[in-house]
Amino acid sequence: MSQNILTDAKLNHITGTQFNAIQLKHWIDQLCEANPKVFAKDHYNAVFQSNGLNGKKTLIGCAGRACGMRISVSKNQILGQIECEGKTIESIAETLAPDATSIPFKKVFEVGNALMQKMRKIIFPAWSTIPLLGGVKSIILQDTLQEMVDFYLPKVALFGGEGEYWLFHIKEIEMVQLPTLTRPYTPKGNRIESFVFCPERKEYLLRMKRVMQKLEQGVVSKVVIARKCTAKFVQTLDMLEYADYLNKNYFQEYLYVFQQGGTESWIGIPPQAILKQKNGVAITTPQAGTRKKTQNKEENEALKKELQQSEKDIIEHESALNSILSNLQKADIGTVSLKREKEILETPYTFHLESEIAVALHPNCTFFDFLSAVYPPATVWGIPTAEAEQAIQEAEPFSREFYSGIFGYWTLQGTADFAVVLRSARIEGDTISFYAGGGIIRDSNPEEEWDETIHKLKPLMGYFET
Repeated sequence: MSQNILTDAKLNHITGTQFNAIQLKHWIDQLCEANPKVFAKDHYNAVFQSNGLNGKKTLIGCAGRACGMRISVSKNQILGQIECEGKTIESIAETLAPDATSIPFKKVFEVGNALMQKMRKIIFPAWSTIPLLGGVKSIILQDTLQEMVDFYLPKVALFGGEGEYWLFHIKEIEMVQLPTLTRPYTPKGNRIESFVFCPERKEYLLRMKRVMQKLEQGVVSKVVIARKCTAKFVQTLDMLEYADYLNKNYFQEYLYVFQQGGTESWIGIPPQAILKQKNGVAITTPQAGTRKKTQNKEENEALKKELQQSEKDIIEHESALNSILSNLQKADIGTVSLKREKEILETPYTFHLESEIAVALHPNCTFFDFLSAVYPPATVWGIPTAEAEQAIQEAEPFSREFYSGIFGYWTLQGTADFAVVLRSARIEGDTISFYAGGGIIRDSNPEEEWDETIHKLKPLMGYFET
């Protein structure tokens, strides 16, 4: 297909103005209200804030799906599609072996690469710097097709940072004024009730017995088991206030609020980058090993020292780190180097052990090639990958959806930035679901793992009265 998509869209350069994530969220909401015909039933919008590789903050606000790619997976096939304005214009179908029992991640990302090359021929070349937003869901292989990958070129996007931005929009959009200061943040709070844990504590510990048996038998050497807490709002949630609360109190590496084609929204402040790519260099920052912070400085210093000397946490971290290093080296996508190892990452509520791996990518290697080597990381899935998937399926009585997947953006110019979807909540109607998990190895104590997940839920739940 010729390069004729969105040739009449507009891209403007804006300098000397600084925006913040909450302004962009407010602006996107206004745009959608002002253009109901353009965005009706679209359900695609996002605000994404990240600390870039160059140390500068990246900020994106976007709405609407002009065109994009999807990849769905079942036990029988992988189906990749490129769509424009709701119509499929390209597709790729691959049949899987009849004995497939786990997600064929490498094949999925190979299809992603093939779709990316087709999109290069479809999208107007001048738009190579426009971010395509989206991500990868954390799914378990099923008989029927499930959407796993979804990226889109937005109908409108304001993106940039440090006083330099670009505004992209299709011609049909009636623009509203650029983001301005929103109403002052006043922490009113919001009451939630009717808590339901999935699984409940008793069931969690019972399921963990089976997980520990798999570890003892050597079926897996590590597996990450999550749980979900669902609650109902007493009054309507003010998403702007909630996002502002998380941004001011817990922003570390990422903040996002997004709708990805459904009526539900996701919001999060994850600390872990699965991929940051720019100028031919890609990094990933595995995190494993955790301690809860206190309000006491001396206690925190002791906790950091304890974490760095903890045999259990060191084993957990090194198993994840070595797995990623080995996979990147086998992938032969570039020169791999370990930049940082088992350093203390301090967040507003925890300490983590964090390492950093960098890859000087070979020419023509894409972010899909990188993801093929590192996703799913052992920090959110397990080792080995296929066996960990079976353990997760048996231990978790719910669908993770985007939790432990990835969300972020890429461009046809070769930049990319993706967070692992952690420290996140799913909001739909009057219901909010919080997710948290922990890495389980042979030396793990299920009671302590339950307590750790409770602590990981606190940043997202702290805004609410209970």
